[in-house]
This record gives sequence, structure tokens and C-alpha cells, in this order.
Amino acid sequence: MIILALGETLEPIDEELFKAEDRSAVFVATSKEAKEVMELAEMVYEGDINLQTVSFCRMEAQQECLAGSFCIPKLLDVLGSRYRILFFINQRHIVIIDDNDFSWRLIMRIRQNRTKQGETREHFIYNFIGQFMSRDVETLGRYEKLIMDMEENENGFFAKKRLKYFGIIADRADRLMGRTAHLLEYAKQVQDAYQAQVDAQQNRNMQFLTVISTIFFPLTLITGWYGMNFKNMPELENGYPGVIVLGLVVIAGCIFIFKKKKIL
Repeated sequence: MIILALGETLEPIDEELFKAEDRSAVFVATSKEAKEVMELAEMVYEGDINLQTVSFCRMEAQQECLAGSFCIPKLLDVLGSRYRILFFINQRHIVIIDDNDFSWRLIMRIRQNRTKQGETREHFIYNFIGQFMSRDVETLGRYEKLIMDMEENENGFFAKKRLKYFGIIADRADRLMGRTAHLLEYAKQVQDAYQAQVDAQQNRNMQFLTVISTIFFPLTLITGWYGMNFKNMPELENGYPGVIVLGLVVIAGCIFIFKKKKIL
């Protein structure tokens, strides 16, 4: 079992010093030491700690901690055996269970290459995951080159030393594709901006028509009412000025309401 104190640098400390100083730490242990290290880190895990059952990368929340696993292919044997790691995180500590020395080698790289190695749990996890992903780009690049060589000279028609010309053409095609994608994205942005302006103008037109309709709807109701000419209708003979005044009051009231709500 190895105990590393979290801080600017990952400093190995012994168990007694860890207990005395009560510091946040990273624990690296084997599956045989799992029970002991979990008690030391004050973590409670409800499942079984068995590296043989690790078959994929996952993360789950327990009541006392976060529990997860890594199942990482080996770079020199991608289809073969894998590195299997269990990790546990609580509010103060990180526990890594690894029966190989893979996790320790990653931590050694962090200590050698990183100025700030693990100020916090989040910083350490970021560095830790970044280390085992760092060589993936290089590996994928080698496979890509191998596949391109097979595709360009499948039947061996061309001399290998002259295949570089096809590489130049491929690079130019990639750049053209990148520029094309950029122009398509730019055209899409311009289209979206134009559509936004059209939508805004349509909204203004609809708002104007709504205001007009709102003003004339009560006037239409009033004129329709008094246009029925029933015998006992109030103000039937001398109501024309009153209807005019009522219409003006309705228009003024609507305009006042629209002004107050900042619609006009």
C-alpha cells in the first residue's frame, strides 16, 4: 500500500504520519490490501472489490463514496489482456485498487511531468486520466498511417519513396475539406442570423396587427350592437354622439393600456 498526500506535489507518506497530520490523500493498493485501505480512508463500499469482474469503465454513486472502474487495453496488446482498476472517492480521499503497477507508473509520470500534481482530488483525477489517454493519439496516428499506406499502394504499383506525393495530396484534400466545412458552418450562421431578422420583423408585424385588431374589436361590437335598431333600444334616437364618444374612449383606453405595457 502506498499513501500519497494531496498537494502541489504528490508526496509519499507513511500511515502514522497520515493519521497524525490528518491530510487528504491518494491510496494505491492491491486487491489483497483493499479492506485495510478502505478502513484507513474511512470509506464504506457496499459491493465486492474484485478486479476480475471489471470489464468496462463505469462510475456509480454509493451512499458513502463514488465508486468506479477502468478497463484499459494495453497499447502493445490491444486485443489481449487489459489493465483492470477500481477506484473510490469520498469527500477527502481517493483509493485506487490495482494488482499491477500500472496506476503507480501513471502517478510517477504525473510526478515527473506535472508542476501541480494534485492540489485537489479533482486535479489529481484529471492528471491521472490524462496520463493513460496521452499515448492514444500517437497510437491512433500510427494505425491511420498504416491504413493509408495499405490503401494508397495496395497492389505495390508505386515505389514507396514516391508515396509522399499522395500524402501531400491527401493533406491538401484534408485542408480543403476543413475549409469547406468552415464555409458551410459560416453560411449556416449567416442563414440563422437572416432568419432571426425575418422572424423579428414578422413578430413586429404581428404585434402591430394585434394592436389594430384589439382596438377595432370593441368598436365593431359597439357598432354592431347599435346597428340592430330595436324599438326599445336605449339612446336609439339621439345616441349617435354618445356612440362616438364611447368609441373614442375605447380607443384612448386601448392606447393607454398598450403604452403602459410598452407594446406601442
